[in-house]
Amino acid sequence: MEEFNGYQITMTLDENQLWCYHQAISKAHRNWPGGPPEEQEMLHFLKTQAETMILEIQFMRS
Repeated sequence: MEEFNGYQITMTLDENQLWCYHQAISKAHRNWPGGPPEEQEMLHFLKTQAETMILEIQFMRS
């Protein structure tokens, strides 16, 4: 699924920014209008990664 396009981007987010990122990706995935299936797969991947990070934060708090 991952294809190297010559660029790598690193994001640094605080907890609130991560939550907003997750909400935006989730909405984009839920309302995906169609197109290349790789795009939908990438949205699902990004959503899952954001959910994993949110769960890790919750685990570290407990």
